[in-house]
Amino acid sequence: MIVIVAMAGACVGKPGVNKMRRLPVYLLIDCSESMAGAAIDSINTAVQSMVTDWRSTPHAVETVGLSVIAFSG
Repeated sequence: MIVIVAMAGACVGKPGVNKMRRLPVYLLIDCSESMAGAAIDSINTAVQSMVTDWRSTPHAVETVGLSVIAFSG
């Protein structure tokens, strides 16, 4: 199971200067035995695709902050 939570972040930068909003993204990834095989392979492929897409988008590179939280059991 994967849960994606995205929340609008606060502006960063010096007061009075053009500020860019940050977008924190948290991935909560189930790494338990029930995710073995095709299920975890699908998660890995999806996360790799998402990161590749973000890296190819200049605005995303500047604004997205990615955190991955893996859990099992």
